[in-house]
Order: sequence, then structure tokens, then C-alpha cells
Amino acid sequence: MRPVRAVLAATDLSPQAGLAGERAAQLAALHGATLTLLHAAPSVVIWPPWGDFGAVAWVDDSALREAARSRLDYLAQALGLRHGIPCAARVAVGPVVPAIEQAALDIDADLVVTGATGEGTLARRLLGSTVQALLGAPSSRPLLVVRSDRTEPYRRMLAAVQFEPSAEHAAHFAQRLVPGAELALFHAIERPLWLALWRRIHGEHAAPADAAAQAAAARQRLQQFAAQLGQPQALLHVHEGRASHELDAVLAAARPDLLVLGAPPQARFVSEAGALRRHAAAEAPCDVLVVPQRELQP
Repeated sequence: MRPVRAVLAATDLSPQAGLAGERAAQLAALHGATLTLLHAAPSVVIWPPWGDFGAVAWVDDSALREAARSRLDYLAQALGLRHGIPCAARVAVGPVVPAIEQAALDIDADLVVTGATGEGTLARRLLGSTVQALLGAPSSRPLLVVRSDRTEPYRRMLAAVQFEPSAEHAAHFAQRLVPGAELALFHAIERPLWLALWRRIHGEHAAPADAAAQAAAARQRLQQFAAQLGQPQALLHVHEGRASHELDAVLAAARPDLLVLGAPPQARFVSEAGALRRHAAAEAPCDVLVVPQRELQP
């Protein structure tokens, strides 16, 4: 895996986005990387209430963009001085997600950082939908969604491992991004319908021998993976059920600062892996790191 050399932080200039900028600067300083702050300013369009309903009026919003540029320049200078890193500001015009993707391509970002929600009901919906769109878009860039208001360095990480290459690569990337953090591993065993019927008949804790053996095998594989990561003492969480359904209980038990998820190449956003990413980005009490597998190829 290549080193972290460039970090991109997307901001809507809200307080939550400011926390994302601080986290991005902290990680950039840790790796000696550059930081670029990006603000996407949409063009203002007015539909006049008279005449042709198809007519639109484009408003000269250059003053708004200049104001955003001034604030962004100030933030970049402050973050650069505070963390001792090169920090640049960039203002784009147009939809947010394409602007983020283009900026990440232009600077060859190794990590994209964004806040989970903005300030106010409308801002929360807009930024929340932006995060969901970023999670659903095909990308080769790891995405860090900052949900917590804590600013301390990450100390505990929880990686969801479904024994697929993308999840295992994501755990490796997270360890490189945050060296020294404690790691816990989570695996969910989705049981077939017949087992649910069996337990309804014989009791919730009744389990056929093959189900118990499957759980034991999953725990053993997690132990082997933890050893490969150099953390043989990592806490292991093996749950029965869909990963997206069991995630809240695991987060409450592990209390991580950072949740790490893999994104298989060309995975459907409607898949279970996609459901896990959507739920985590919207509901997790900690920051969420999503690592696409493609970024991790040599």
C-alpha cells in the first residue's frame, strides 16, 4: 500500500464540517501529507412566478463564492499553522459529489474526509444525502465520515470483517492510517430461514451442532486474521444475524472511536454490504472509514 500523501476535506463551512477539517488536518500531520479544503458552491437558480414556467434566471452569485473563498482561505491558513502542514483552499461551482470526485482526482487524494451532517434541518438533509451519494458512487478513494465531536486521536477501532478481500484490506489500511490504535473485529453470521424456524420451535438458544461449529470456525478465522494484523489480543465479536442489524449492539459493546468498513469492487449499494455502509454513516456514534478495495491494489 502506498503512503498517505494527500488528504481532501470537503466542507460546507458548518461547525460539523469544521470538525471534519480538524480530523483531516490531524491525520495529514500524522503522515506528513498535504491537506486541501474543498467547498462546493451550487449555482443559484430562480424560477420566476410569472410567464413561462420553463424559464429560469441565473443569479450572479460571485459575491457568495468570494465570501466562501475568504472563509475557506482563513480556515486553511489556521489549520496549516495549527498542525504544521501545507494546507490549500479550493472552491468549486456545481453539484457537491462531482466536485469532490474531481478534486480528489486532481490532487490524487489518498483519503477524502467529510462531515456526516450540517447545521440545521436542511443542512443535515443535504450533507447527509451527500454522504450517502458518496458511499454509493464507485470510487477508489477511502472515505472518512466524521460523526463524532471528539478531537482526540483515534484509540480504538472496530473493523467489520465478512471474510472477503475488501474488508480485510480495509483493516490493513486503517492500521496504516491510525498506527497504534487498538483493534476489535466484528463478524456477522447470517443464518438461513430454517434455523430461525428451528429456534422458534425449540427455543431461542437452541442451536444445531453445525450452527455452533460455524460460529466457532468464524471466531477462529477472526483470531487468525487478528494475528496477521499483529494484534492477537484483539477483541472478537461474532454475532448471528445480518451485519447491518447487529451493528448497533456491537458498537455499544466495543465503543470504538472509528468503525472500519470495506467496499467490494463494483458492489451494489443495495447489497448487505451497502446496507451496512448506509446504516453506519447515518447512525454510528463514531467516525466511519469506508475503504474501497480498488484503492488498495498495488
